[in-house]
Amino acid sequence: MLLGLLLSTFLLQQPIPSPNYGEDPHAPCGYDHFGRGIANLGDLDGDGMDDIAISDPGGSVPATIWIISGRKGWVIETLCSDDSSRWFGHSISALPDVDGDGIGEILVGLAPSWAEPAPGSVAIYSGRTRVLLRTLDAPVGVKRFGSRVVGLRDVDGDGAGDVLVTGDKKATDDFGFVYSGRTGRLLYRTQVPSGVQPRSIDSVGDVDADGIADLAFVGWITKAQSLLVRLFSGTDGHPIGEVDTRITIDGNALSTLPIEDLDGDGLSDLLFCSREVLQVRSALNLKQLLAFDAPDPVDHEFTRGVARVGDIDGDGLQDLVLGNPDGLSVGFAAALSIRTGKVLWKLAPNWSWRNVDLSYMGKDVVAIGDCDRDGVRDFLWASLVLGSGSPGVVFVSSGKTGSLLRAFARGPKLSLICTGPKG
Repeated sequence: MLLGLLLSTFLLQQPIPSPNYGEDPHAPCGYDHFGRGIANLGDLDGDGMDDIAISDPGGSVPATIWIISGRKGWVIETLCSDDSSRWFGHSISALPDVDGDGIGEILVGLAPSWAEPAPGSVAIYSGRTRVLLRTLDAPVGVKRFGSRVVGLRDVDGDGAGDVLVTGDKKATDDFGFVYSGRTGRLLYRTQVPSGVQPRSIDSVGDVDADGIADLAFVGWITKAQSLLVRLFSGTDGHPIGEVDTRITIDGNALSTLPIEDLDGDGLSDLLFCSREVLQVRSALNLKQLLAFDAPDPVDHEFTRGVARVGDIDGDGLQDLVLGNPDGLSVGFAAALSIRTGKVLWKLAPNWSWRNVDLSYMGKDVVAIGDCDRDGVRDFLWASLVLGSGSPGVVFVSSGKTGSLLRAFARGPKLSLICTGPKG
């Protein structure tokens, strides 16, 4: 804890650049889009530590993704795009190896900006060389393609990673699209159930025991005014089960994660996270096993980050870090026991950190490597207040204690500032 306090004190002394309008030609409107996309890319540079990506898709000229060493904190390389009609790096994900060099690849979503009618796309870059390997274009009629990208383990049996892409949350037909990472061929689509508005789709454990991880779709049932979870086969996209969660709070803060087998049926169970309630359900029949309230939820529809970091409380189960972006006051992150729902620690920074507005802290939370070597993975979390003039910032915090370890911010001329220890 003393180490965390010393690091926090050190970090508080560092200035965060915030240029006036037009002052930086590489970000004429400021740095408030920095941190829009964050991701764990796995170990790209072979030093034994997961590397990370941070994007500035809407403010940077050109739109930029920084590939960063998880161990040293320095920039390995930048990826850039001059296409102003799409947000390059709106979403980012690691992708299992598709080019056969033994290193995973980088998935980049290019969703169109809200003001642009252009269709979205997805780019696949080599994790080793950062060369563009392939582009996936939106199917005809699909809007907001590339809003989210997820790397999947081999679906089609060709030994390479595959790709999940989501489209518009207003879609009434197809929402999730699964592609071959090696060939770019569309393997299947997941259809939106009738009378349901799509919210999210996640890769979860192998529910139907066919060796392929399946998908969990979450949507809002218009008539019942509650949230639906439907499972789709990861092999071909056919439905394999669904349940009305009876949760009547809608929002964007929805995700489903695979967890350990709690009911002893041999299948990884499912953790469903909503804005106010967390439910653990059996993968076999979607029966509710556990439920507990999220800590201090606020009545806003901001996206809530969630990640599993490791066994914090020593009960043999990997525990959870939840983000809680507020918008009216400071956001926070909290660790929860997956067995009991007990809050293990809560990290609430000051309203502002230097000149950075932290009211939206926790909109994204991503588990990364164990930077502080305490046996529990650490995590990235981001602050993003579009149009506020406040620069975006991405923090690295300890998964075990919540202590602040490192922070990343933009600098002039597409530079990156890392404050905190470099290794």
